[in-house]
Amino acid sequence: MSANRLFCILGLLFLGMLACTDEPDEPIIDEALLDVVWHVDSVRTPDSGLLPVRDTRMWLEFDREFEVELQAGCYYFGTYEAFDHNSITIDLTSVLEDGCDEDHRTNHIYEIFHEALENVTKYEVTANQLILYDSNRQNEIILKIDIPDEDLLGVIWQLDSLETTDGKIQGGPDTLITLEFYDNWRVYTETDCQLGVGYFRIDESGSLALLTTGDRYVYHGVVQEACTDQRYNMDTIFFLVYEDVWSYSVDINTLTLSNDDHASTIHFSIQE
Repeated sequence: MSANRLFCILGLLFLGMLACTDEPDEPIIDEALLDVVWHVDSVRTPDSGLLPVRDTRMWLEFDREFEVELQAGCYYFGTYEAFDHNSITIDLTSVLEDGCDEDHRTNHIYEIFHEALENVTKYEVTANQLILYDSNRQNEIILKIDIPDEDLLGVIWQLDSLETTDGKIQGGPDTLITLEFYDNWRVYTETDCQLGVGYFRIDESGSLALLTTGDRYVYHGVVQEACTDQRYNMDTIFFLVYEDVWSYSVDINTLTLSNDDHASTIHFSIQE
């Protein structure tokens, strides 16, 4: 065999190897990532060290269409791809400006989180915990599955009354203001004038836990026929108090939402 022929064969073999190795991996659907809301528990970067996330709601949710939703200062949409050997890419493509917290530009934990997320290339799921990290584990995000209070779930909460420092507003069967909580940490609100979906979280303090909705509430602006001027005004008062809620308690069939100093409270009962 001539040297030229040998070089040609070796060249073809080399090109064939390149073609095999350059073929991109196909993304996989990892069931362990899906059908849950992952709440950020702590974040690590080379500069910050390990920081626990407290009194700040950040979460990730993956779906089967390789799309990801993220709350971290603002409400983000994007895509992800998971691969064999626990590799992952996450690309945030858009942000909902109306879904931003008031402190999203000043709260340092959001900046640290996004810095860590930009470097993520690997993931690991164990029991109720997800860890996102880079190849050297210098950037790391630890997320956990939280379970909502079952007393909130599976029922429709109908407004009974709303109390503020200015007085008391009575609800009733002729006034439509309801809440529905779900185990994916979404809360649906329906009034005579609005339909909407928001997110909530309960902290570790139990019955007086933090219930956050506020800036994460998304108004759809659906005006119903029952929306008279009087009921629109009542809705406005309700949402002013609702968006300032910081605590809740459930007593048998009664739900009470309160602001930080309990100066304003909203009382609900289970709709029959």
